Amino acid sequence: KAARDKVLLGKELKSIVLTPDDLRVTSYHESGHALMNLLQPVDTDPLHKLTIVPRGKALGVTHSLPEREKYTSSKSEMIANIKVALGGRAAEELIFNKLYTGAYSDFKKATSIARAMVCQYGMSDTLGPVVYSQARNDFMYSQKTAELIDKEVQNLLETMYAQTKQALSDNRDKLEALAEALLEKETMYAGEVYTLLGIDPRTEHSFS
Repeated sequence: KAARDKVLLGKELKSIVLTPDDLRVTSYHESGHALMNLLQPVDTDPLHKLTIVPRGKALGVTHSLPEREKYTSSKSEMIANIKVALGGRAAEELIFNKLYTGAYSDFKKATSIARAMVCQYGMSDTLGPVVYSQARNDFMYSQKTAELIDKEVQNLLETMYAQTKQALSDNRDKLEALAEALLEKETMYAGEVYTLLGIDPRTEHSFS
């Protein structure tokens, strides 16, 4: 597992020493990601592990592994992945009533998914089954359409964020239990999380 995690998640950065406050915020942030994954079992890949040990450029990591090779994604899966990405910031705001900078890469991922839904995959009820691309020699569109696209992406993300925050609020006991356990253990694998929260486990991905 250690070698696999080093490849997938990056090398542990033992030179970084986080303050108790940083660790607590990071613990809730990662627990927000993990819990949103667990609350959407039909549309997300199984949870693998979460950790507050810094790796790569991240202060913490929540990682899932696919059950199989996937070549397409449904709208519900893309929405679920947006909610998982937004779970870290939503947990921070819910628990601490503050906004932190650690969600940048999460927002980047969520925005990329939302824009792809609107511009590439015809998943916008407002803009319909049309491809919108700004690439040279590709389908171009007007400034008005560009504004509509931006608004649609913004509305989608704001709606998903509100739903994510509500889901975590409804399951605050699980969020707090997971974050406090992670704070103590620093790293938890899926099996430990299922046991802690009393959630039926999903089959963990295994490499042949």
